[in-house]
Amino acid sequence: MAGSDNDLTHLARQLARRRTRRPQLFQCCGTEDFLYDLNVSYRALLKKLRIKLTYEDGAASTTGPTGIEKLSSAALDWLPLSLQHPSRGDGAVEKAFMLVLLGLLFLGAAAVAFAIWADGHVAARAAGRVYDRIDDVPHREVALVLGTSKYSNGRLNSFYTARIRAAAELYNAGKVDGILVSGDNGREDYNEPAQMKEDLVAMGVPADYITADYAGFRTLDSIYRAEEVFGLQTYTVVSQPFHLERALYLAGQRGQDVIGYAAYGPAGYWGRRVRTREVLARALAVLDVELLGREPRFLGEPVNVNRRKSESL
Repeated sequence: MAGSDNDLTHLARQLARRRTRRPQLFQCCGTEDFLYDLNVSYRALLKKLRIKLTYEDGAASTTGPTGIEKLSSAALDWLPLSLQHPSRGDGAVEKAFMLVLLGLLFLGAAAVAFAIWADGHVAARAAGRVYDRIDDVPHREVALVLGTSKYSNGRLNSFYTARIRAAAELYNAGKVDGILVSGDNGREDYNEPAQMKEDLVAMGVPADYITADYAGFRTLDSIYRAEEVFGLQTYTVVSQPFHLERALYLAGQRGQDVIGYAAYGPAGYWGRRVRTREVLARALAVLDVELLGREPRFLGEPVNVNRRKSESL
């Protein structure tokens, strides 16, 4: 139909009007084909429109390299030529591609460099404030236990059990007088703080001295809410060593006087895997507080953290 996508003459005239890079064309026809005259006319039209064309014809009824095999071979030989001999516009495309590639490589290198710097920056801010021996831990009124899931892939999470054990150890040794458990309670069927409180009670910590923060969705939320909602400026954070450094960094950015008590952390493969992930987490933490000024998802009304009286120990 004239003027449609099936009209080769119409398509040729459209192609001729294009100012962007044009595709290279290949045309072939047997000299004994009943459409041969039409093919010759179409070749003449393309030439008139200054459209680049590679043209081959031959006696299709013959055998050997002068017949169909010749035309097929010519078509196959032509295909890679468009790659080996790019048109004049290809240089700009290749240059643009290289610029984009170099830009991406630069951004990737900058991101890696920033992550490495942020990792050291966070560690330096927490230096000397993480304790791994119960006897060395100074007394603070409250311990903030950072939440995590009790189970991982259907098995008991060693991170969780180590944090609960360390928090109970602090309380039972008289190093703290109350415990704030902070974790995720974003769904009705998932409640980290309630689970932590239950397990701390099972380890001998009185329920009256355990306060729950149900909006500790991230470490940043837990640290900020400890001050803004629970009124804490001086306290002890409980988590694994790699996590503690980031928590202490966040607390330091808020001007809080915080120390950390290290729960048992994984070694070997899992230790290396977690440590690698922590590099990214620290980079994001630095961006959150020093560039983006990110705030907790929720704050709320002030809540008092219950504490036992120190003289009752």
